[in-house]
Amino acid sequence: MAVRKRRSGFTLVELLVVIAIIAMLVTLLLPAVQAAREAARRTQCLNNLRQTGLAILNFESARGTLPAGSFIDAPCCDNLKTYSGWTVEILPFMENAQLKDLYDPNISVGSDAATAFRQTRIDEYVCPSDIEPRLLQPQSGPEAGWGGDKSRVWMMSSYRGNAGRSNGSTTWYLAEDLGQSPKSWRGPLHFVPVKGTEDRFPTLLKAESIGKIVDGMSKTLLLGEQTNLVEERRSFWAHTFGNYILSQATDQSRIFLPDYDECRSIPGTGGARPCMAGWYSYHVGGMNTINCDGSGSYMSFDTDLAVFNARASIAGEELANGSLQ
Repeated sequence: MAVRKRRSGFTLVELLVVIAIIAMLVTLLLPAVQAAREAARRTQCLNNLRQTGLAILNFESARGTLPAGSFIDAPCCDNLKTYSGWTVEILPFMENAQLKDLYDPNISVGSDAATAFRQTRIDEYVCPSDIEPRLLQPQSGPEAGWGGDKSRVWMMSSYRGNAGRSNGSTTWYLAEDLGQSPKSWRGPLHFVPVKGTEDRFPTLLKAESIGKIVDGMSKTLLLGEQTNLVEERRSFWAHTFGNYILSQATDQSRIFLPDYDECRSIPGTGGARPCMAGWYSYHVGGMNTINCDGSGSYMSFDTDLAVFNARASIAGEELANGSLQ
């Protein structure tokens, strides 16, 4: 009786079948791997925000007030110059005192003397899920897009402070149309006049103390994320021209759109202003946020706008009296 010899190796058909099975398994596993990686990035992103929030609270413990959201010498846009802001002021409390020393607070951040300062990448200000930051000229600002000097570039970042709640036109970061929104709608981080320029502002704001946040520290937004498909409208940590380090809330869902150009094509109170000060991230469906007590949470972009607006003001008492208006 003849014994059939066992063949060695695979036929071409069998090899193709094995390859197809492996490819199918990889296809099935890839989304899970990507999801795990994004979960890790989102966690790191939230940790960065927590560290930044802690630095803001340490600043308050040392100075008695929260940092100014941004220092400006006139309401936008009457020969306005920008100086320091919250992203700059808290650097010593983030073990970045040497970087802070590169900046003279008496000069504009757009001056030639501040070039090395504004072009430095700060890892704590970058979310790992965001598009890799690079040097770019922001779209607006007296020392940036308005000047037309393409050599004046800033380093991108990922986070914004909460300037407050707006009717759409009011900008708590550049002092525009302040009378159209109640003063109680201001946020914890907003514009503050440069010393000696107070007479130029119709409404004066000072850096906020913890005691002024009467809506509750755990119920008031301090920090969130903002990036954009239009790179010139992304966050730039040293470009303290209001809406590049500060955002705010308004009763318009377009503030959560990823594309600035699409946002401004949609009609709404304030024109493009809500788009300039919107919120966005490259996480799935939402962004990381930090409250004024340092607690962090993930907020869906499907969140009720009334709740988000209530969370943005420091003294609106929207939740205290049961109203979300």
